Amino acid sequence: MTVRLLVVDDEPDMEALCRQKFRGPIRKGELEISFVSNGLEALAALERAPDTDVVLTDLNMPEMDGLGLLARIQDLELPLRTVVVSAYGDIQHIRQAMNRGAFDFLTKPIEFGDLDATVHKAIQVVGQLKAGLAAGRQARELEEKNRFVREVFGRYVPDQVVAQLLEAPDGLRLGGQRREITTMMVDVRGFTALSERLEPEAVVDLLNRFLGMAVACIHRHGGTVNEILGDGLLVFFGAPVEHDHPPAAAVAAAIELQIAMERFRHEAHADGASRMAVGIGIHTAPAVVGNIGSAQRAKYTAVGSGVNLACRIESYTLGGQILISDTTLEKAGPAVRARRWGEIRAKGVSTPVVVHDVLGLEGTVPLVMPSRAADRACLPSDVRASVYLIDGKAVSERATEGQCIRLSDRLAIVRAAERPPAGASVQLVLTDPAGTRSTGQCHGKVELSTVEGDDLFVIHLTYADPSFLETIEAFLAGVGEDVRARRSTTKGCEDRPWCRACGPGEER
Repeated sequence: MTVRLLVVDDEPDMEALCRQKFRGPIRKGELEISFVSNGLEALAALERAPDTDVVLTDLNMPEMDGLGLLARIQDLELPLRTVVVSAYGDIQHIRQAMNRGAFDFLTKPIEFGDLDATVHKAIQVVGQLKAGLAAGRQARELEEKNRFVREVFGRYVPDQVVAQLLEAPDGLRLGGQRREITTMMVDVRGFTALSERLEPEAVVDLLNRFLGMAVACIHRHGGTVNEILGDGLLVFFGAPVEHDHPPAAAVAAAIELQIAMERFRHEAHADGASRMAVGIGIHTAPAVVGNIGSAQRAKYTAVGSGVNLACRIESYTLGGQILISDTTLEKAGPAVRARRWGEIRAKGVSTPVVVHDVLGLEGTVPLVMPSRAADRACLPSDVRASVYLIDGKAVSERATEGQCIRLSDRLAIVRAAERPPAGASVQLVLTDPAGTRSTGQCHGKVELSTVEGDDLFVIHLTYADPSFLETIEAFLAGVGEDVRARRSTTKGCEDRPWCRACGPGEER
């Protein structure tokens, strides 16, 4: 049987490359290849040869691009499969292509071994489709079911979970069920500002490397990555497939992710990622889980206040921190080591929510959280601090004015008559006695419970660009060597009686 392949690409060398790669099957009469340069020409070719088996298409083409062609091919309802071959290999383009019916997605420059395997896989699927046409609707529904599972879950859960779902047809129906799940929200601090300083290609590469590392940690503990939200992740434990102990699994995955971030920062230091940090919030609660949408476009998700609360808890975290709710701590069991962090007030929740700062997890292979102590000693300073509240994306015009009495590259201790609320996101501007203002951006989170004094608060720096860090060095240049020696480690800090900004509180 001769397989018919249609290549849609406006690059002149694509035809020569394909003819060279597939010269053996072409000579034997096993493969027939046609070439066109855009989507409109491809539709005309398919009208002339509706028995085409596989289409290879680029995305960026004149007259009609690859995404437009994918949509039109779906309307034709032909028994063929389309493989996208494009240089635009970012998550958005992949998602758009898969949502419009692409069988697979390959990136340029082409790795012909991968292309050959993909084409053969597509040919096998097309052969099965054509052989099953006589069987009618049942065979088509089976393929659609499998494609639906792969599209909805294939990129977010381990392979064994996809296999389980393919064996459970009831799991594919629109609708849902109530189930207790543990929700984990992951957010990268400082990535937005970092992305503004890097080339687009470097931003995508850095983000993809982080996501690859993070998803691997989550999958090892049975988690489902439900959403990739830019530089954040929404993760479920206990759905769609039930888990023996979702709260403990979520905590273990979170700690492993924070440990992996230490290595990631070191390895990606040259790419500007040395100050990237992850905040993680976890909460356990009942939720309605299932497929929502229509027969044409559906999505697996969870709905409930518990999901929202996990996101809210995460918003209070510092870079490198894991905060979990009281419920998660109780259900995760005594193996989790944590200290009470405080209470938060969440929208839609009438009472304050107690949250805990995770320190580690005991077990056969213990997990210990990396230290978040200041990288450099917190030194006395004599600079004015202007603290601007951040609400969403908006920075307030009015500042809380105070005196920054201690400063490092990780935190600032401020004395002021008015204190911002605990957990508030802020922007920090410093001014020395000579009137020199800090340059660059610096964002942080406010913490009140680690310093004694109604006029003191701590700002943990969640992001500071290189220019701001240079300013800190300049402001602290005059601190005496004797003071620097005494502050060489946080354990020797003479402020310990009233400041615990770098040290632990009460542990469970």
